[in-house]
Amino acid sequence: MQFGSSVRRLLVAIAIAYFALVPLAVAQVGAGAAITTTNVNMRAGPGTNYAVVAVLHNGDQVFVNRCSRGWCLSDFGRDRGWISDSFLRQLIASPGGGGRPIPDNPNRPNININIGAGGVSIGMGRACFFERDNFRGRSFCLRQGESERNLGRWESRIGSVMIEGRSTTAEICLNRNFGNCSAFNRSTPILNFTMQQSISSVRVR
Repeated sequence: MQFGSSVRRLLVAIAIAYFALVPLAVAQVGAGAAITTTNVNMRAGPGTNYAVVAVLHNGDQVFVNRCSRGWCLSDFGRDRGWISDSFLRQLIASPGGGGRPIPDNPNRPNININIGAGGVSIGMGRACFFERDNFRGRSFCLRQGESERNLGRWESRIGSVMIEGRSTTAEICLNRNFGNCSAFNRSTPILNFTMQQSISSVRVR
C-alpha cells in the first residue's frame, strides 16, 4: 500500500513539473456569456478603424456570438458590434443559474489531475452545453472529470454541445445518475430531437 501511494505521489509530481515547463497558452474567448474587463468601445467592425457603436463599462455582461482574429461579435442589450477579445473574460453558467468568471488563471492551461484506482489521469479540455442549436442561448461548461448527475431545470433543455480539447469526451445521458448515455468527442451543433427531450445528466471525460 505504501509503495502504491509513493508511486502515485511521484506520478503527480512528474505531471506537475511537466506542465510547469509547458509554455502558457492564452485562453480563447468563445461563444457564450462574457464580461468586459475594462471600459471598452464596441465597434461596427472588427478593428479600431470602425465606428464606435457603444461604450461599455468594466464588468458589463455581453453575449459573444463568434470571434475572429482577436475580435468578437457581441450583443449588449439592443446593441450588436465587435469587441477586442483582449478586454473580454468568458463566463461559465452553472446548471443552478447565473454566470461566474472562469476561476482559473486565464493565461494558464486548463489542467485537471485525477487520481483513481486506474492510476493518474490528466485532463485539459472541457465541454459546454447550450440550450439551443448551433451553440446559442444560455450555456454551462464542465471540465474533464466534472459531471452533473441531476440537471434540474436544465433537464431536456440542451440543444447543442461544444467540445474543447482533443481528448475530451462528453457523455449525454437520458437518465439521471448517468444512465443510457451517448458519447460525443466533437462539437455537435444540433442534438437529436428525441435526445433533447430526455437529457437528464451529463459528464465530461
